[in-house]
Amino acid sequence: MLLKIKALRSKINFNYDILKPIELNSFNTYLKFKGLTNSSNKFSLYSGIFQSEKVVGGTYFFKDVSKVKIGSVSDTNLETETSKIHIGEIGKNVRFKDYNSKVYFYNFSKNFTSFNFDGDYTQLNIYKVKETNFSMDVFGLKTTLNMNGSKTSFGKSKDKKMTKILQKKRKEN
Repeated sequence: MLLKIKALRSKINFNYDILKPIELNSFNTYLKFKGLTNSSNKFSLYSGIFQSEKVVGGTYFFKDVSKVKIGSVSDTNLETETSKIHIGEIGKNVRFKDYNSKVYFYNFSKNFTSFNFDGDYTQLNIYKVKETNFSMDVFGLKTTLNMNGSKTSFGKSKDKKMTKILQKKRKEN
């Protein structure tokens, strides 16, 4: 079974986990899910609101979405543009590509393995980085880093070479 949804200025609410694949295209729609668990899911949301307690698998595209709230995400490809994204917990194998959004990551799960984030003009906010045990390398062209109340700028505006901005190493093997 494959569920295809095309929505325009709608409100869709699923109060249970969706295990079957969904293809969804919507404009200015409020979407709320308990859980989305299928590697074949394909979502395209233009404007509107998206909320889900859990997202496992699939490809999601959000453009001009005023609020994206995801409790936990793993094995998923996310592509966003000019949206506001809140993710409670990053799991394993998450790929995230963004252009000009405000992105908030609050935690990383215990089974967290790899996370690839590629952003242009993105305001990225990461919480609980110091308390967790993983390594992280951050590269950028012209970037400003705000950490512990101090603001540091990296890279020249004319420079087209990636600069290593931050490196965090694991506390133990």
